[in-house]
Amino acid sequence: MFHPKHPGRFGALALLGILLLGGCIPASPPMRFFVLTPIEAEAPSPPVLDGLRVLIGPLRAAGYLDRPQLMTRRSDGELMLHELDRWAAPLDEMLVQTLADNLMRLTGSEQVLAYPTPGRAAADLRVTGQIIRFDTDTAGVAVLKAQWQLKNGRGEVLMAPQTAEYRARAENEGMAARVGALSTVVGEFARELAVHLAEESGKGTAIP
Repeated sequence: MFHPKHPGRFGALALLGILLLGGCIPASPPMRFFVLTPIEAEAPSPPVLDGLRVLIGPLRAAGYLDRPQLMTRRSDGELMLHELDRWAAPLDEMLVQTLADNLMRLTGSEQVLAYPTPGRAAADLRVTGQIIRFDTDTAGVAVLKAQWQLKNGRGEVLMAPQTAEYRARAENEGMAARVGALSTVVGEFARELAVHLAEESGKGTAIP
């Protein structure tokens, strides 16, 4: 008769095999990946920035944003990370690209580029700065706080550094709705930038 040297281990392995065959071990929840989406806007005619090339960035993100997980701000000093809900790309890159996409739609210009650009393309106007806050709170309110300044192609400051803050409430408690609210505040930031860019271009503030 066969007598296993480690009956406890043998029994555990047998039980594991039964559970696997029976499909009784619950599967881990899948990760979900999110992206920011540009706003819907009807481009002005004629284009506001016609003939000017605009470079967006760099916009340095605060250190706490240098991670793939989405997060909820519980209080001024506490953040909760959502391990299964993640950004599909580095957040600082996605922010700059979404801002550039929004500005193209708002100004009707195809010459709005996201930093970094291939070949170090020259720009007539440039927006630089930092993202201080970008998250949602427990009530589902998305907050974007940024410091930014506008420069010309030679790097000379055209506007003193500005601080702006935008808020938008998610439509429901789901993470997709929270990301939608974050996209909304990025769109509001883009609208303010578009107004200043239009003023510098001499085309007024005809932003949709």
